[in-house]
Amino acid sequence: MRFFLSHRTSLFMALCWLGTLHSATQAPIVFPSATSCARDQKGLLDIAFYPLKEQIKKDEFVVQHNPYKKTTAKVRIGGAAVGADEVAWRKERFAKVKKAQEAFLNMTLADDEVLEIAIALSGGGYRAMVGSTGSLAAAERVELLDCVMTIASLSGSTWFLAPWIVSGLSANDYKNYLLPKLFTGLDPLDLADGPRIIEALLIKFAFDQPITAVDLYGGLLGNKLFRMCGTNMQHVYFASDIAPKSPSLVTQIEDANVPFPVYTARLANDDFPEEWFELTPYEVGSRWLGAYVPTWACGRRFFKGASIDFAVEQPLSFYMGIFGSSFSADFQEMYENLLQSSVSASIRSVLDALFSTELGTIRLTYGKINNFAAGINNSPLKSEKYIGLMDAGMTFGTPYFATYRKQPHDAAPDIIIAFDYSGGPGMHGLEMAAEYAEQKGFAFPDVSDPESGYRTITVFDQKTNAAAPTIIYLPRVVDQQLLAEYKNDSKLSSYYKLLANLNMNTAMAGYAQTANFYYKAAQALQWSALCEFNLLANIETVRSTLKACALAKRAQKNM
Repeated sequence: MRFFLSHRTSLFMALCWLGTLHSATQAPIVFPSATSCARDQKGLLDIAFYPLKEQIKKDEFVVQHNPYKKTTAKVRIGGAAVGADEVAWRKERFAKVKKAQEAFLNMTLADDEVLEIAIALSGGGYRAMVGSTGSLAAAERVELLDCVMTIASLSGSTWFLAPWIVSGLSANDYKNYLLPKLFTGLDPLDLADGPRIIEALLIKFAFDQPITAVDLYGGLLGNKLFRMCGTNMQHVYFASDIAPKSPSLVTQIEDANVPFPVYTARLANDDFPEEWFELTPYEVGSRWLGAYVPTWACGRRFFKGASIDFAVEQPLSFYMGIFGSSFSADFQEMYENLLQSSVSASIRSVLDALFSTELGTIRLTYGKINNFAAGINNSPLKSEKYIGLMDAGMTFGTPYFATYRKQPHDAAPDIIIAFDYSGGPGMHGLEMAAEYAEQKGFAFPDVSDPESGYRTITVFDQKTNAAAPTIIYLPRVVDQQLLAEYKNDSKLSSYYKLLANLNMNTAMAGYAQTANFYYKAAQALQWSALCEFNLLANIETVRSTLKACALAKRAQKNM
């Protein structure tokens, strides 16, 4: 490693200082290209850094071993949200799903009777991550997970879904691996791990990619969540297998033994509020934007649908930062989603007025990637240099619509099993999703049952609209009566011991707060057990719902 790279910390501090200057002037944290420096007298800074950038590219292992370093990427414009690679993957998964559903339902299914089942995991920080370990371990235990085609996640549940798939472990084994490690919270920038984050940032710097505070936040998350990959925790990717012991998500799903993972983020652009992006092992894009880029090329500079550099893929840790960046919301959104319900009426009236002004539109920071839709005719982002992305949970808490991938027309799945770990009251997030569906034209069932938020399971079946999915909704509810029913059950009695003293209000005000990153072993085990129990205790309701749906499909085709 050359001299300047042996002093990465000093260079990183210089970059931070420059970033602070840019932030103070509200300018983006990005450096002009070497070509523009030759034309622009203001490009002296870039001229000085150009040799460093080129040396970084030569010295960094992941840059030199990038499998796509000579491949020009093309933007897929228009068409379905599900691209050709995912279509091929779904065909391989279909046979396994059919076999699993026949066993789970104890009935023979024709191909056109096989259910399109999706799981949607809500946000909620570490609470959602820990809850997901229980929900998925339970689904695996009763062989429901094998019946599922797609899992979509946002915010904190992405922190479970991506590392779990990278690990290659069963859901139960990953749960047992993860829960004991949460008592330390986010790992600090110590002497061993800090330079790895700095290295990732220097690579972005070398390829003229924007750097924000979300990159550092993602680096901290990567140190924690991908520690099973050893020293390469900052070199885990969606699509690129580069570093040893760091398999990509593409590699880990290639045998189609797990459901297809879809991760979600929201556009951080006040001109286009509430527009979503979907990130999969194969593509990153947006139905609204009508453009999709290979995941291995997301972050490169593009013009008119083609990449104009050969940058290495963005690390998964960076995306983990975007997915969980609730602090990227503007002040009004943060107030409405996180604070409004917890303040007194008198203070609320003052804050309502305050954040209704321009102050409410301010964002502190958000993740940025180079705009892959730059220069594309008719694109709403044609003239934008960057795409800003943030935590999708600031729209509503569960990514229902990312599961709309049923072929051939990106239709709704037959069944969505929604696990809701969010912090809002009752069914608030589900009701917001219904409003969003009406605005955007998604088929969605009627969810206006005022009592459902207080039950461990509710089934919403829109019988009058065949295009709408049936939603099996499992919120973070403690039902002491249900627990007592299984107190002496040989299979579920252990959950009673763990959960009999769990008070939801106390937990949500304590260790289960969204912003808490420190869980004692007993707390993590308790919260995971709650989500595990709620599915196991209601599994026959799930089974009967799926069977009724399959029989309805059979009856419909025989009419």
